[in-house]
Amino acid sequence: HGIPLIIDNAYGMPFPNIIYSDVTLNWHENIILCFSLSKIGLPGVRTGIIVAAPEVVKAVSSLNAIVNLSPTRFGAAIAAPLLNDGRLKQLADQVIQPFYRQQAQTAVALLKRELGAYPLKIHKPEGAIF
Repeated sequence: HGIPLIIDNAYGMPFPNIIYSDVTLNWHENIILCFSLSKIGLPGVRTGIIVAAPEVVKAVSSLNAIVNLSPTRFGAAIAAPLLNDGRLKQLADQVIQPFYRQQAQTAVALLKRELGAYPLKIHKPEGAIF
């Protein structure tokens, strides 16, 4: 029906890649993919990345310019070389994902241990950071 689908991919592929399921990133003209640098260990760097049709990117960029009257280029300056040479994906796959996977496993193990015989249901922790 021509309605855009916005996918908040802050935890997904290709970075920080901390969803622990096999997934495929899909794209077509009605999809708006949103990424964030805050989940790769730069929480103060609120740089967002959008992949969408050119007219959507332009509209979001214009909106962002209005919302952030003093936009920082710090995040983009850090991310650009990491994206260009593949280090960002390597960092996500080899450091960030294993770290947060271990954190999620530790949290689940602690809950099970401390709650003992209490009935407990845990949703599959996919990309659980907080």
